[in-house]
Amino acid sequence: SNGKNGKFDLTTAEVLLQIPLFRRTVAGLGVKIANLNRIETKTGGRFSIELPVFRKDRISVQYDRSFLPGINGLLKDTELGTVHYYRNLF
Repeated sequence: SNGKNGKFDLTTAEVLLQIPLFRRTVAGLGVKIANLNRIETKTGGRFSIELPVFRKDRISVQYDRSFLPGINGLLKDTELGTVHYYRNLF
């Protein structure tokens, strides 16, 4: 993807591989590449796992490390983690 304004030109690319491990369990690994103003390039990553909890419930855990443009004109390291709980009603 590409994001551009008057101060920066950010190009990012991501590759994600999801692997089924066990019955209803899926793990994912990914690589992210960020390029700012066609000068600075950094790589980050992503990890995710989705697990069954009960018959109709699932928990998904995700961790993401990437880079965003900072106020100093350089790429700034960002980390994000999320936990989701899903329930199938039917």
